Amino acid sequence: MAPQTQRKTGTPPRSKSAHGTRMDKRPSDIIDCALRNDFNGVDRALKFDPLSLNSQWGHNGITALIGASSRGLDKMVKHLLSKEGIELHITDDFGNSAFDHARPFPGIVAELFSHEFPDQQWKEPGIFLT
Repeated sequence: MAPQTQRKTGTPPRSKSAHGTRMDKRPSDIIDCALRNDFNGVDRALKFDPLSLNSQWGHNGITALIGASSRGLDKMVKHLLSKEGIELHITDDFGNSAFDHARPFPGIVAELFSHEFPDQQWKEPGIFLT
């Protein structure tokens, strides 16, 4: 007779990465809420687990900030940047940070830059065609 194993319930197991906390995707986690532009969901997730702010999905390494930046969700980016402890330089599994993902959205790049360098003014580089 084979020994029975107990099935664990609750949140999925987490393991540490070099940049933050890796986690499996759950419908109620902070990353999913950020991608849905759900401000209340983000705040609930942080109230439940304050360390989830910089957590990364296990299958691609994105964070809530990377996800919001890549989708052009400027108000969500500002909301996440207002949270103490937000990390801007965490990279996904492809080595891209929130700055990289925000490149198509100059306003978001400016927000990220202003958060990183509050004493400096961001000026988008000009593109000159010859």
